[in-house]
Order: sequence, then C-alpha cells, then structure tokens
Amino acid sequence: MDSDIGTLETGKRADLFLWDVDHPAELSYRIGFNSCHSVVRGGKTLAGWP
Repeated sequence: MDSDIGTLETGKRADLFLWDVDHPAELSYRIGFNSCHSVVRGGKTLAGWP
C-alpha cells in the first residue's frame, strides 16, 4: 500500500477537502455554512462539488 497511499506525492491517490477559510478555527464558527471549496477523491477532483 505504501506505493499508492500514505503520503502526498506525485502519482499517489489522494482524498482531500479544500476549505475556503483563513484559519482552521473558522470551520467551527460557521456552523450551517459550507466553506468547502472542492473535493479530491482518489486523486480526482469531483465535478459539481460543492
């Protein structure tokens, strides 16, 4: 599995959420507001997100 996952490197799969915030604390302050900018699943950006 080390060849596919576990670290951020070119050619490896990745699941990421990209947040539109200036500081991580904003994620808990904005309850009910979706500040997710985009989602990467299996190394591919999901279309139509958010």
